[in-house]
Amino acid sequence: MSQESVIRMRLNELETRIDQIQKTIKNLPAGILKIDQNGPYVKWYVLNRQKEGVRSMRTYLPKHKLALAKKLALKTYYAALLEDLKTEQIFLKKTLKQEENALPANSAEKLLQDQAFRELLPPEIRSVEEEIHDWQNAEYARNPYMPQELKVPTLAGISVRSKSEAIIADSLFERGILFRYEPGIILNDGRVVYPDFMVRNRYTQLELPWEHLGLMDDPAYIAKNTEKLQRYSASGYTPMVNLILTFETRTHPLSRPQVMHIIDQFLL
Repeated sequence: MSQESVIRMRLNELETRIDQIQKTIKNLPAGILKIDQNGPYVKWYVLNRQKEGVRSMRTYLPKHKLALAKKLALKTYYAALLEDLKTEQIFLKKTLKQEENALPANSAEKLLQDQAFRELLPPEIRSVEEEIHDWQNAEYARNPYMPQELKVPTLAGISVRSKSEAIIADSLFERGILFRYEPGIILNDGRVVYPDFMVRNRYTQLELPWEHLGLMDDPAYIAKNTEKLQRYSASGYTPMVNLILTFETRTHPLSRPQVMHIIDQFLL
């Protein structure tokens, strides 16, 4: 996947997300939340602008109006996130035109560093760092097939089934790319498939299955994996778009430069 394709995919995601957030904000109460903190004491206020050019009115929110404070906190967070997404959208559009521009802002992430503000937000709202940490440390279903074959050590501290898989795992580890080894995912036909790796794009945070097909000179192996790829396709996975594939034969083994090229294309 080219860098242009990655950017266009992200722009489509941004457009959808921006539209969703704008609709959500319209259904939240009027006003802006302001938090004053003096030591352990926290006070909430609502800022309401009466008309253009007039200073906003500041109204104290007592503790029994916690529900309103939470809705305003959510609105404030979504407004900041909307600003970030629009800034990123502008940046990416200019990048497509090969124009230099500053990196996008990070207002929403900064809001999440304020503990008093954070306590008013729903727990499912997480910072990017928290989401990455959770993904990295979460338990997941693993391939139960012949665990005794996991004999090849890797730099990531896990053992894999082949030297080629070790090349992939080591390359991902060295580039700082998050991955899971042989995780179970459910396809649209209801059956579970275990890709060799599930990787996360560092920029878009998209999760991509990575299948390494290592016996491409074996007709039976090719037939089996052709059926597997058809199942992926029926579930919306397109090879070399949102499904990474690498190949090798006995005479043409997988190389580290090939893997690094794939990482540069899809994951950085």
